[in-house]
Amino acid sequence: MTTAYDCFIQKNTILTSPPLVPELKLHLANDATTLWKMTESEMKNTNLPLPFWAFAWAGGQALARYILDNPKLVKGKAVLDIGAGSGIVGLSALLSLASRVDFKEIDPFAAESIRLNLKANNLSGYSQIIEQDLPKPDSFNWKRWDIILAGDVFYEQPMSNEILKYLQSHANAGRLVLIGDPGRPYFPKKGVEKLFQYSVQTPTHLEQHPMCVTEIWKVIPSF
Repeated sequence: MTTAYDCFIQKNTILTSPPLVPELKLHLANDATTLWKMTESEMKNTNLPLPFWAFAWAGGQALARYILDNPKLVKGKAVLDIGAGSGIVGLSALLSLASRVDFKEIDPFAAESIRLNLKANNLSGYSQIIEQDLPKPDSFNWKRWDIILAGDVFYEQPMSNEILKYLQSHANAGRLVLIGDPGRPYFPKKGVEKLFQYSVQTPTHLEQHPMCVTEIWKVIPSF
């Protein structure tokens, strides 16, 4: 069923491949501010968040590339993509033959963009978009994932603190937890181990420089 979100996204984005992840096609925009204003105007809502879903951010691109370069990490595994945005990280896991991927994303525009991007890449099976709060450690659903992925999520407080606690809880339970981060201000300084780094081409209206060094990190158990 076509929704207002679906129509808006297809009308105001183009289907294109991010520079570091040519294997995927995403519905992306060219200018954040313009799209944001158009979103508020068309949806008659001035309290909408910035359209993070319409851009392939450096952290997401790098983590997606790392998964595609190391497909054995996710092959046959159940994966959770936190703060999924466009879905680039989870899509890379599906392309690398993960058994299933769940996308955690509360923005309805982002959720719809993930659905469209799944369809555009013929990856619609074995996935779910979680639009509510994350399952707590004592819930059944919390135990269903093998690997947790988080691309470019440490840009605001106190959200960053909550995400770190959540990622740490999964690491403490023995799960592989990977982060892609280009040096965001609230990225944790402890409890992580660097695995790799990429130089990611990014638009200058999103980042300060056209090339952004972005690192892949593993969350270390805290006990």
